[in-house]
Amino acid sequence: MTAFELTKPAPTALVVRRTFNTSVDRVFDAWLSPNVMRVFLVGEAKVLDVTVDPRVGGTYRITWDTPNGIWYVGGVYKEIVKNQRIVCTWAWEEDDAAEVQETLLT
Repeated sequence: MTAFELTKPAPTALVVRRTFNTSVDRVFDAWLSPNVMRVFLVGEAKVLDVTVDPRVGGTYRITWDTPNGIWYVGGVYKEIVKNQRIVCTWAWEEDDAAEVQETLLT
């Protein structure tokens, strides 16, 4: 094998920064509250359902009604540090499980 064959591609990172005119408590809790997630995740698609088990190892699942049909995304909470950090996975459900790609959100 050559050195080229042994190397792995570097992970891709996307950084999105938003500023909200509210408290850190409220923004933090928004990521863990299904009622608040329904409000702040609204865009072109309508949020139909949000389920959340807001603890390390707990899961979440969001259901959207989009122009292209019903979409589902979910993940697992990996780390929760009150008002500082939430780390969770994010994966769109696919008809073919081999096509699922998991992203890590921090």
